[in-house]
Amino acid sequence: MFPFFQVPALLSTPVNPTQTNAPLLQQIGNSSPAPGLIEQQTAEPEYLSLGMQEIMREENDKAKPFKVSGWDKETQRWFPHQSLEDGAPTLGYGQKLDTVTKEELQRLKTEGITDEESQQFVRNKIQNDYKELSEIAGTDLTSFLNKNQIAALLSYWYNAGWSEHPKLKKALKAQNPEGILEQMNAKTYVKDGKRIESVGLAKRRAREKKLWNKPL
Repeated sequence: MFPFFQVPALLSTPVNPTQTNAPLLQQIGNSSPAPGLIEQQTAEPEYLSLGMQEIMREENDKAKPFKVSGWDKETQRWFPHQSLEDGAPTLGYGQKLDTVTKEELQRLKTEGITDEESQQFVRNKIQNDYKELSEIAGTDLTSFLNKNQIAALLSYWYNAGWSEHPKLKKALKAQNPEGILEQMNAKTYVKDGKRIESVGLAKRRAREKKLWNKPL
């Protein structure tokens, strides 16, 4: 139910938990958080901010218990928590900690990261995804998809990609909106030796479809 991308290995320089997590910021860059979520100075395309909001709603919820979300209300920081699909721990808005060392993971468990840092990770990830998707389509996505469709596609890609669903790539190359949505809706399963239908993924695909079809 969560994205299958990896957070880059963090540097080992210790930082004060009450201050900005400098090593993580070196990995996620210095771009501003999403408009409407954390104030920023420069405007960005609306489809990116819509994608940010959709992904953040899907990936985590500060209102959930700490054990489930990893959000500490007292320190206002995210800490690693067990993923719903098991495997490597998750941090913030779906950052899979597959590649960090034991020492780095322990440091994250002690220090955590700020909400701003986690949002910046999401922004940089979907900005890169947007470029990749446009390259595959052979043209900018805005030439054949509207802002809601792009936001829904970014949410899907953040969560699933096409590592096991290559027909989406074919639909993108054809610049076929109906075909893209059809392939997005088809990814409602996980694989653990065999194909297992997921109620959670089916619900997420339904929400993405609703956003895709939302009138402008």
